[in-house]
Amino acid sequence: MLLSIRIDLQLILVFVTALVFGLALVPGSIILASRTKAYSPIDFRRKNRQQVPLLGGLAVFLAALITSALFPASFGLTICLCALPIVLVGTFDDIRELSSKPKFIAQILSVALLLYFREPGKLVLEQVGQATWAANLLTGFWIVGLTNAFNLIDGMDGEAGGVAVLETVGAEHVG
Repeated sequence: MLLSIRIDLQLILVFVTALVFGLALVPGSIILASRTKAYSPIDFRRKNRQQVPLLGGLAVFLAALITSALFPASFGLTICLCALPIVLVGTFDDIRELSSKPKFIAQILSVALLLYFREPGKLVLEQVGQATWAANLLTGFWIVGLTNAFNLIDGMDGEAGGVAVLETVGAEHVG
């Protein structure tokens, strides 16, 4: 029981650290968005009636990267490395709108990196007897699908952050 409480306290510390860095870095991303004219368009997908600064994803990524460096026992640095293609393309997309093709390529590259660096035999589908190639293919398809779902939600000005936190908390309790 004591070990469980200690692990939970460390997870809370990691969460609070990421939160603090995120809150500290977001104002800088707003300034950078202002300097690069990276504002959201006003269109049917957005709830706001005025332009909103973009580049918040860069602040979240940097907060995750710093937190992962401070807590190196976790797999965070590997996740950050795998997310780098999406972050780079997404940041460029915030500054100068890109078509879906480079974003999709970045997603596939990120998933390929994640599947390459993962620990063998740890995918749920492998653990229930699925062949490794099939588990990789289905997992990759699932991750790209979730990534695109979050992109659609994020078009509503940051709501993806709250959904991501709820999903992470839920996954932690299920897993």
